[in-house]
Parts: sequence; C-alpha cells; structure tokens
Amino acid sequence: MPGTSSFTPEDLVRDLEAEHQTYSDQYYPLHKKKEDLIKRCVALVEADGSSIKETRKKRARTILVDLWTHVPEVFFLCASKLTPTKLGNLTATGYMEVVSKWWDSVSHPQGLTNALDRHSNILPRISRDRREIRLRLKAEDLLSMFSAEFGNQDLEISLPFSGTPLPFVRIASSDEKYVKIELSCVLANTILWQHQSRGGSL
Repeated sequence: MPGTSSFTPEDLVRDLEAEHQTYSDQYYPLHKKKEDLIKRCVALVEADGSSIKETRKKRARTILVDLWTHVPEVFFLCASKLTPTKLGNLTATGYMEVVSKWWDSVSHPQGLTNALDRHSNILPRISRDRREIRLRLKAEDLLSMFSAEFGNQDLEISLPFSGTPLPFVRIASSDEKYVKIELSCVLANTILWQHQSRGGSL
C-alpha cells in the first residue's frame, strides 16, 4: 500500500524495550499523554471486531488483544508507546513468538506491575482468562453491600513500615466470607492519622 511503512516484530521489540527501560522497581505516576494513548488502544480492544472495516485498524486490534490475553505487562508497554496506526503496519504473523522470547529475557520491574494495578480502571474489561468476570460498580454500591454483610465486624488494617507489601484491610464474618483490600501508602497513612486524632489506639 503506498505510503505505508513496514513494521517488523523486531521493530516492535525495540519500541517495547525503549518503554521497558523507563520502569524500575519504584512506581511513578503515568504521564497523561501515555494514559491517553492507553485509553485509545483499550477502546480499540473493546470495540466489536466485526464492525471494523479498515485493515490496519483491524490488524492493530488483533495484536493488542493477543498481547492483553497472553502478556498483559507487554500490552501495557505497547499501548503506552505505540499508536494503533503504527501497530497496524505490523503484518508478520510471528510477532507473539518474538515478543514472548524478548519478555522472557528481560527483567520484570515491580514498578511496571504496580502501574498495571494502579491503572486497572482504564485497562480492557475483556478477561485475560475466560473463567474471570470483571464487574464495574459504583463505590457506594459496593460499600453498601459490605456494610450489610460486615457492618458489625471488627476490621484489621496491616501497615508494613516499609510499604512493601502494600497496606491492606481485612474484614471477615466467617472463614468463607471475608474481604481483603489493598490500600495505597498515602491512604493508609491518612486513615492512621484520622484514627489517632479521634483518640484511637494502635
């Protein structure tokens, strides 16, 4: 196709490696430009594939779905680095083998894992595992359910001094019914401060 530049699996890996190098074991907030690019890729993943007529756009969706399904961290790197238009120029069929071998050979920084966790609200709702279901609820609805089930139960908040693992809340009404929720260090410290300011003990 005139005006279309070639894009190989090796080119994809070079772009992924460049993005991979920006991560360490420390988490840093995602730049808005990258977040917007991820949202654009996610919208394509969640679109009805049968309704996409443009070849490169359909190809980009196929690649993104493959990455999200099999290597979500690589999907995150790809979606925050490449536009669907550029990705759609990848016509080779062996990209997953090349990408998987690269991913197996590099470090998996904790900062990248944390980035996926902290931006899970903008990531695809389609399941990576067909046995998994993702629900989108309003916080007030979920808290109302928790209140009905655990309203009279004591809860415990664990706050590791190092911040690793993340602080968490655990509430249980029985061995079969319990909740464990991770908290950011900032939120956990806010809860601790409010608890102590009200005369609560540790």
